[in-house]
Amino acid sequence: MIAFAGRTALAKYGPYACVSLVPKTALKKHYMKKYGMLDAGWQLYLDMDALNNIVAKYTL
Repeated sequence: MIAFAGRTALAKYGPYACVSLVPKTALKKHYMKKYGMLDAGWQLYLDMDALNNIVAKYTL
């Protein structure tokens, strides 16, 4: 789901693309470790290289 949202964001916004989500407390560290998401307070986000890596890894 994150890769799909990232692919859509990249197609629409190009180098300005970003994907963010508001995780449950128990999942915050999981998303940071598994997907390399960055902490932005109450939400996590992916942008630039990290977003491109996730899209490349999880989409065809």
